[in-house]
Amino acid sequence: GLPIEAWLVTPAFDFDTPKMMSFESAMAFYDHDGLSVWISFDFECDVTEANWVQLDVPLAGQSDGDHNWVPTGTIDLSAFSGNGTAVIGFKYEGQGPEDLATSYRLDNIVVEDL
Repeated sequence: GLPIEAWLVTPAFDFDTPKMMSFESAMAFYDHDGLSVWISFDFECDVTEANWVQLDVPLAGQSDGDHNWVPTGTIDLSAFSGNGTAVIGFKYEGQGPEDLATSYRLDNIVVEDL
């Protein structure tokens, strides 16, 4: 990975009931695609000790322009149903301040029953 790695991890959700997720992302000062979204069923307190599966979700990118909010729409997470409790992790990787320092914002993060 790159020298800078930061995570935003949601509270845990019970995936015994099928879930969906939605959120908005915005970026600025594009240098690289540094944001990714993951799910883990064994996260406790250290992201490096958890097993993560990357989610394929629409994220703000170079063509969206600075500070433009990009909605994901409904992301169906029912494929993960029945596996117990999970968290969603938003991972940022970068290198700065001059190289690979795209900034990202997240808003309206929703995880709820499908």
